[in-house]
Amino acid sequence: MGISLARAALAVSFLLSVARTTMSADAPTTIGQRLAHDFDFDERGEGNLEDIPKYWLPLKAPEFPRFAHGVFDFDTGHDAPPSFRLETQGRNVAYRFTAREIEAFPFNEYLVTGWIGGQDLEHARACISAYYLDADLRPIDGSQRFSPAVSALGDMGAWQSVDVVLPAGPADARWIGLTVWVYHPETWDTSPKPHRHIVKKNITATAWFDEIRVYRLPRVTVTTSGTGNVLTDDRPRNVLVDVSDTDHDGLISILTIHDMQGHEVLRENVPARHDETADVPRFDVTQLPNGLYRAKVEVSTKESGKTQRLAQRSLTFARIRAKRDEHDNPTRIFGLSLDVADRSDPLVELSLIQTLGVSTVKLPIWSGRADVPDLVNAPADTDTLLYELLKSRVAITGVFAGPPSELVRAAGAYERTLLSTLIEDPEAWREHLVRVFAPYASVFRSWQIGPDGDASLAADPKLEQAVKQVRAETKRLATSPHLIVPGSLAWTPTQRPPDVDDNTYSVEPFILPDQIESHIDDFAKAQQPVGMVYLKPAPDEGVRLDSRLRNWCKRLIHAAHSGVRNVVIPQPWHTSTHGERHVTEPTEEFVLLHTLADILRDTTPGDFVYIAPSVAAVAFYRDEEAVLAVWDTKAESDGRTYDLQLGPDVERVDMWGRKSTPEFARDGRVRLNINATPTYLTGLKRWLLAFRSAARIEPAFQEMSIEAHESDLTFGNPGENAISGRAHIRPPKGWDIRPRQFRFSIPANGQFVQPLEIRFGRNEIAGQKIINVEVDVESDGKYHMVIPLVVELGVGDLDAWGHAVLDKDRLIVQHRVFNRSHRTLNLRAYAIAPGRLRQTRIISNLLPGQSRVIEYHFKKPGELLDRSMRLQVRDLEGSMIHNTEVQAFGGS
Repeated sequence: MGISLARAALAVSFLLSVARTTMSADAPTTIGQRLAHDFDFDERGEGNLEDIPKYWLPLKAPEFPRFAHGVFDFDTGHDAPPSFRLETQGRNVAYRFTAREIEAFPFNEYLVTGWIGGQDLEHARACISAYYLDADLRPIDGSQRFSPAVSALGDMGAWQSVDVVLPAGPADARWIGLTVWVYHPETWDTSPKPHRHIVKKNITATAWFDEIRVYRLPRVTVTTSGTGNVLTDDRPRNVLVDVSDTDHDGLISILTIHDMQGHEVLRENVPARHDETADVPRFDVTQLPNGLYRAKVEVSTKESGKTQRLAQRSLTFARIRAKRDEHDNPTRIFGLSLDVADRSDPLVELSLIQTLGVSTVKLPIWSGRADVPDLVNAPADTDTLLYELLKSRVAITGVFAGPPSELVRAAGAYERTLLSTLIEDPEAWREHLVRVFAPYASVFRSWQIGPDGDASLAADPKLEQAVKQVRAETKRLATSPHLIVPGSLAWTPTQRPPDVDDNTYSVEPFILPDQIESHIDDFAKAQQPVGMVYLKPAPDEGVRLDSRLRNWCKRLIHAAHSGVRNVVIPQPWHTSTHGERHVTEPTEEFVLLHTLADILRDTTPGDFVYIAPSVAAVAFYRDEEAVLAVWDTKAESDGRTYDLQLGPDVERVDMWGRKSTPEFARDGRVRLNINATPTYLTGLKRWLLAFRSAARIEPAFQEMSIEAHESDLTFGNPGENAISGRAHIRPPKGWDIRPRQFRFSIPANGQFVQPLEIRFGRNEIAGQKIINVEVDVESDGKYHMVIPLVVELGVGDLDAWGHAVLDKDRLIVQHRVFNRSHRTLNLRAYAIAPGRLRQTRIISNLLPGQSRVIEYHFKKPGELLDRSMRLQVRDLEGSMIHNTEVQAFGGS
């Protein structure tokens, strides 16, 4: 096999075994008729009188000494002896099978199964590996695959079954080779060790191998016609399924496609290919609406009347509308941060970025990891990625995600941080900086010290010195490098370090969507304007997928509406290895971001539109058009219906980009069902939305008293055309508003003010009240709308609230009153319960800033449970009156 292959293979065997365990869902189930070779190690009857099995030879290398050996064991076996036993005394031992016995067919994959028994494998491990050989029986680099590693304490215990999945081989594969291994910690555990680490070994360790079988299976691959598995309208939209097999024994192959809610949307039979020249079957998915889908292929056969699965493969793909035109402007607000440990092929990344149409990309230049190369050692296509992004007018930020990879490897077990590296003598890292700046100084617009999401750097006392040294070194290489450091919106705004040009602030998962803008405002008030935010991903453990995605969309909408320059999210795709292929699969966030980025292209943040108390409605404006994102925070699963005047050309788009035309009521309003999931309304007339948002009653706070209130109803005309119309006020029950009806005429960009006289009853409860104003307006057409206007009813000089609790055989109602005025108050308080006499109390000489608690007691409390009671306070020296409600509940 060669010492280099042996060392490299064993060094990663433990990690491979873990990875292979997670792939068990795609591992095939075998059947006897596909058996390519069977090692039962019972070879005496075949004339083998040697101590070791035929064609098995020891691996000769410095790590595999001669005194570690293997022999037949005629007393031990899985089902029955003999077996193949490997013994070691503190050193590695391995035997390999390299003979022209197991032929490799290019159309097939292979499964190797076996049984391993272990003794004293506390620190050592045992496993089986399989690989391809060329025509001269030389191992083909990169083809070796390992079984999970087996350990065992003390005497030999139960036998353990292991599998090795061997993907279809390269073109020069002719035979299959096997190796059985027993190896020690320095081989399977390659993690960095602390200083003076002592490696523990088993002085004696034994492993038995038996019933090693090689099965020939069909080769199964699932791909799509889209780059990065994103299917757009301007390209073929196919799922390609290749089931290739040299056997002609009647495979059953089924392709199913499910949406992310688990609904099956397609089921097709897949013909197997027995000829390499035959076309790979394609399945057109043009009819699928926008969304994320999971394609799964199951291949099985029948034996003795039973269906047995041979293989299963699955793939996630996205279906979205047409790819953006290369001449389209990128969506100004959104950006991506590429994952240093989850990079795809650069040309795949380029296609995904251009499909999303974002305006900013953050790309790691120092990886901070020993196993991930820095930018200068990245694939050759990286340059193409960078320069194509520049051509697409995308701003690129280079991120120092950690120390240079080379320095991390050199440090070994002694962990280095980015800041501890940067405060050292620049001579230690200057070369790595120059290697990036020399070719890319004109490519990167900004340079970020620290990865997105790591807000701890901003609190590290080493940051100022690190920034100072980076600034000094970069000034030698560029005229005015733009330096960025990460922070967090959850922190109190503080002055950024000297020599830093900008900050990027993490939006922590615990910051609620509707709080994002207030956090950004806090920074602006502290003279720390926020230019860029990073939406930190929320943990998804224990969170339903639909709830997580709804919350993610709301966070994205509020962040985009905040007025920041860029909203950056983690890359919405993942890369994995399927056999010999590196596969990029989009996530749900890819489709959701694509939808919002397409809708908000060239828009600016608009108004918050009031529709109902629990409805969030966030507007964005583009010329004379408006976009509205709406959801109901308290709606039931089937939502609630609202009639809204938004113009005749409204189109509804869901989170996934699926478009529909909403229902219109007879009066021309859109009849819209709104639930907890964000919905986008496009094609709205901007002036209608702005007219609705500009309407208001002033003052918005109405003092509770028995006297009439003088108020103003104001309409604004934000459009370029004069408008006129008629308004009809629908007040709450018991209120008297005059005039109830009036006509208005407003010039372009003008206002109309209608004085109002408002009275409400003595028993009106404090709190928010809705006054509905029906408006028929004429401008570029005739429109009917109902505008809900919110007023707050209360007492400016007084706060009052109540609390009711059950205490044995009576109900105690506490009424707390607080004097916010600058004068002494004398009050009369009442408690009014259904079916009971009114109770009254006098509150005398309540000084400014003073509070007082009074109590009302009611007998037979059971009659009052779950019923509302009214608490009232009246000013004995004026017209002030305050009402509030309390509800009785059980307790002690």
